[in-house]
Amino acid sequence: PGFNDAHLHFASGSLSLSEVNLLDAKTPEQIAAEVSAWAEAHADRRWVLGRGWYYTAFPDGLPTRQLLDEIVPDRPAYLTAYDGHSGWANSAAQRRIRRTASW
Repeated sequence: PGFNDAHLHFASGSLSLSEVNLLDAKTPEQIAAEVSAWAEAHADRRWVLGRGWYYTAFPDGLPTRQLLDEIVPDRPAYLTAYDGHSGWANSAAQRRIRRTASW
């Protein structure tokens, strides 16, 4: 007997296995290194997708599109936070989805 957590996000969890994993990256520099390495290793992918960044890695709690533009300048990139409740998109991704609001 015991408690077993049956809370599972099977589809998103499965899809994330083929994306950049940022769960071990605790600083902006580590995040940049992981994303850059993944983007280079997967140059055939139209988007750079991933998950796992932590709010504590960034001084104000949230990353900026400008930082992700520096890391991935050549194609859209979208990275979900470790908790799945926030997303981080570069300028190319924002243009791709035709976002018109100012960030």
